[in-house]
Amino acid sequence: QYQEMEESVSEYKTIDSSSLTVVDSLDNVGHFSDLALDSENNVHISYRDSTNWVLKYAFFDGLSWNTTVVDNSSNVGFSTSIVIDSNDHVHICYFDVWGTASEVDLKYAYFDGESWNISIVSNMTYMHNSVSLGISSDDKLHLIFYHHINYNTPNIKYAVYDGESWDISGISSGTTSSQTISLVVDSNDNVHVTFTGSGLSYGFFNGTDWQFSSAASRGYLNAIAVADNGRIYISHSSGSSWHGHSVDVAMFDGDNWSTLPAPPYNDDQSRPSAISTDSNGNVHIAYFTGCGDYGPYGCDVRYAAYNGSGWQSYELETWVREDGRSSPSDLSIVIDSEDYVHLSYKNMRNEELMYANTIVDFDQDGVRDKFDDCLGVLGTSQHDRGGCPDTDGDGYSDPSDDWQLADGADAFVNEPTQWADLDGDGYGDNPEGVNPDLFPENPDWWLDLDRDGIEDSLDDDIDGDGVSNDLDSWPTDFTRGVDTDGDGLADFVQGKVDGELIDFEDGSHGAVGMHCADDLAGFCMPDYSPWIITNNSITGSYSLEQQMWASDTGHFSVSFSAGTDDVVTMQVYVSSFLIEQQCIPILLDGVSVDYGCESEGFGYYDNITINVTEGDHVLRVYGTVLGEGNLVDNIQLPDYVISSNEDDDDDNDGISDGHELSFDIDSPCRSDPLDANSTPHNNSVINSIENFHSVSYWWGYCEVYLDSDGDGIMDWEDSCPDSFGDLGYESETPGCSSKSDEKMKSSSDDSLMTYGIG
Repeated sequence: QYQEMEESVSEYKTIDSSSLTVVDSLDNVGHFSDLALDSENNVHISYRDSTNWVLKYAFFDGLSWNTTVVDNSSNVGFSTSIVIDSNDHVHICYFDVWGTASEVDLKYAYFDGESWNISIVSNMTYMHNSVSLGISSDDKLHLIFYHHINYNTPNIKYAVYDGESWDISGISSGTTSSQTISLVVDSNDNVHVTFTGSGLSYGFFNGTDWQFSSAASRGYLNAIAVADNGRIYISHSSGSSWHGHSVDVAMFDGDNWSTLPAPPYNDDQSRPSAISTDSNGNVHIAYFTGCGDYGPYGCDVRYAAYNGSGWQSYELETWVREDGRSSPSDLSIVIDSEDYVHLSYKNMRNEELMYANTIVDFDQDGVRDKFDDCLGVLGTSQHDRGGCPDTDGDGYSDPSDDWQLADGADAFVNEPTQWADLDGDGYGDNPEGVNPDLFPENPDWWLDLDRDGIEDSLDDDIDGDGVSNDLDSWPTDFTRGVDTDGDGLADFVQGKVDGELIDFEDGSHGAVGMHCADDLAGFCMPDYSPWIITNNSITGSYSLEQQMWASDTGHFSVSFSAGTDDVVTMQVYVSSFLIEQQCIPILLDGVSVDYGCESEGFGYYDNITINVTEGDHVLRVYGTVLGEGNLVDNIQLPDYVISSNEDDDDDNDGISDGHELSFDIDSPCRSDPLDANSTPHNNSVINSIENFHSVSYWWGYCEVYLDSDGDGIMDWEDSCPDSFGDLGYESETPGCSSKSDEKMKSSSDDSLMTYGIG
């Protein structure tokens, strides 16, 4: 009726230590632990405190563990078994050794939401075996236990509690009082039990009759589980005694019993294993290995899962027992409805109750098998499918034979910024990604550089800078337009530019200004900089870290401009001295920023957002007296507007644009910087001045000289400005006639026109 299956290969793994939690660390606690889950999948554990001889109970409320004493009446808490009903009320069965070893009560504790109610299920004569408790959908309790009377009577007892009383009956005879009994109620409210009979015995109760069969030729330390697909699994010792053997798992497929390949790293079992099944019907066990028969040291806790073809084995904790200490106590394992695995056990070396958790994930891709659409395949996709191959890591799975683009597969398997192409034009639908489609429902259109809703092939100003494409020397650069002189430099540059991210990843603090503490003013740099680059970073490789000598006056500053009302964001970590921390002072334009930091605690971390108005600003971040180790990182500045004259001489006339525009608006020297034929000394205004001789100018200052008589001598130097003369500058009377007796006179007052700035 049962057969051995072929051996399988397993990979050795270790569960992350962060998943291990100490539930109760009081001296010598955690014996006989059992675990159950409530409707919110919160964990509840029953266990014995062997120092105080009491029954204890621990539960996790979603935030922290809480422990309480349930029964401290005598020597209680042996062989606990726990279930949770539909109202999330707790039920525990356990042994109370109130006298000698032959004076034992099987007890029942029930928490009604306010207090514990404790009663006796049965008086016993010996307590060398376990009990196992289950619950059906109608909240009836089902209990199996071994009642030591004699081997000729049905000493395997089955009890049902309807909320008022226990109905106890004998269902079979076991062969020893030192055996482990296990019970489970399946999703159809059928009861399944296992115990040691002539071999490994299995019993099934359909509500009317019990049916028994042999699951294996030998079996001690039994535990049973039933999968949703109806398969039955029993973990048990492979030997003919209760210690020193490996763990086997028997499986019933509805017709026959068989034995699964042996779980790996599996020897010297000395305590019962624990067993459960996941949403896909796979079996999971927890077991101790290398423990021997109370031998010194060794003894590891392992968890293993079988997916139908092979085992995966994980090490929970090593060396959980020291020399001279007893064998580790019972394990418990439960898998919840979301395929999270929960385990409890006692670490005998530290005498602590331990809890561990992990996920059902056979292909080790971080996606629980319940939600993994590509079981057995390592994959990281999460949007269209879970746990499937995702070459570019954008969360969308690669196409496959049974999963095409129409199903949601990645249309761009090597481009992480694009994944969908609704119109099939080869351009991605993510407008912020590489090669975006700005018209995702039109296969003939995709480009719209300025995002004005007009496709670029139809847009006469592609970059939206106000300069038509035919006149724009940079038709795809919205910050540049006209290049009048064709020298490759824009006449003017203007536009909104993305704000700078100061992340210090270049390994320097060059993006910020450093300011010494007052008592180090003038000589702190570089050896005593108030803030330095550190690889003890908040994120990335580097952050800015405060030094001791920053004191409360050393600081760094950032000058920036905001194109509109916007925000500055940054990350800060405030270190603490004992339990006191001094918040980092942050000032915007000299005004302190309140970012919610409090002075008490063991360190403060925050992502800060600072509102800023349009215009120029200065941000200053100061040190504190006790703030050595404070960190600042990822200062994101707002977008800003650039406005500059990239080409100093737009018309290439040899005179800078600024010079041509430096004159007053009414000055004849003011010229057009975009017209090479318009200069301060040659333009339409200058050329229209009557009797013009010449002009002298410098930045913003213009002097126009006249020659009224046209003799080439400027009026202000012409001794005879009203008559043409042949005498030159070498004469004592320049501008006069050598044949004339005309009396020399002074130059006219209006012989010179001067234009200053303004």
